[in-house]
Amino acid sequence: MRTSIGTCDGGAGSAREGPDGRGENGGLAGLFHPAVAAWFQRAFRTPSPAQAEAWPAIKAGRHTLIAAPTGSGKTLAAFLAAIDDLVRQGLAGTLADATQVVYVSPLKALSNDIHRNLEAPLEGISLELTRGGWPDDKGSTRAPPARYSQSARLQRVHGFFEAGSLSEYPQGGRS
Repeated sequence: MRTSIGTCDGGAGSAREGPDGRGENGGLAGLFHPAVAAWFQRAFRTPSPAQAEAWPAIKAGRHTLIAAPTGSGKTLAAFLAAIDDLVRQGLAGTLADATQVVYVSPLKALSNDIHRNLEAPLEGISLELTRGGWPDDKGSTRAPPARYSQSARLQRVHGFFEAGSLSEYPQGGRS
């Protein structure tokens, strides 16, 4: 199956497959911070066609819809682009104490999505930042992030919905 990417600016296309069938435009170095790219390459070696096609559009700030089969890496494509932006802001000292990303997932998939596409990348990227010698915002060696228990995550999500409707959501968030 082919991957189709659509953007709000009218751009659409299908993934161009390279000789390895993984997509020609899957170069991570030009898109992601070196620690993010290193984690991805250690974990997966090469991007899927869906990721290779979506990342340039996502990183360019375009609203992007990824239509690809289940298991093709769509969720990680979105998460990793957002994580990369947050890593860059954190290292530059410009990371605001505000919600910047909103992710909506069916409850059935939430636990798996959080572990595979958020917790595992954050742990791995934190280790890559330490290996690379990038300091944290206090100038000291970066430590791996604390892991939240599932009940703590659900309490935070529940608290958000108890606080008000999505129309009251802070401005500037990405979804």
